[in-house]
Amino acid sequence: MNHSNAQKLNTDEEKVVLNFIQLINNHNIDSLKNQVQYPLHRKKPFNSILDTVDFVNEYEVLFDEGFRNLITNSYNLGKWSVVGLKGIMLENGLLWLDFNGKLIAVNYNSKESIAKKKRLLALDKENIHESLRENQAFEAFIHTNRFFIRIDLFENNSYRLAYWPVNTVSTSKPKKIILKGIKTTNYLEGSVSYTFTAGNFSYVCRFLNDSLENELVQFNMYKNGMLFLKDNGFRAKKSYFSL
Repeated sequence: MNHSNAQKLNTDEEKVVLNFIQLINNHNIDSLKNQVQYPLHRKKPFNSILDTVDFVNEYEVLFDEGFRNLITNSYNLGKWSVVGLKGIMLENGLLWLDFNGKLIAVNYNSKESIAKKKRLLALDKENIHESLRENQAFEAFIHTNRFFIRIDLFENNSYRLAYWPVNTVSTSKPKKIILKGIKTTNYLEGSVSYTFTAGNFSYVCRFLNDSLENELVQFNMYKNGMLFLKDNGFRAKKSYFSL
């Protein structure tokens, strides 16, 4: 990603960065865990880091030896810059701090994270029905009062919806699979919606607050534009489920 509006650090920002570098250099996980903005979001199939316990457990995945060396060797600060109000970034967005020194994003792919991602994706495919195993990238899993719902992202930025009745298993055939869904974001209210259409039916999954890991979700079904089923639920951690 090109951050064309990146600027050099001022004196206060230099202090923030140097303090973070020192913590990494000293392997001071006890202090680092308290300088994270939780939840620390990560791309699927990883779960977001919700608290200090998660951070300690995932530290070596986030910061392997190579990444720690890259950070500690950036004392000259030439690899750090400020991008508008977004925060302070390392290189071209490998890591982000806010202006108070809180860690707000890690985009570096460590060797351990790459290996763990392969393991998680393999586990995911083992635990879903064969009709969903090809060409899928897990986006979200929802548990409502009536259904288990799974949304997957495809390379062409379209989405797939699959849902099962409750009291079933993810290895069973979904009740419904719908392709070519679209994602829309309402920045004013902080919600994200996924809409799927099949004939005169449409299905909408609306995440009420996309900044939360276990956020509330509305799942509505429409026929000819008229609401005929309204269900509530929450985003769940696992992309598969069992009885």
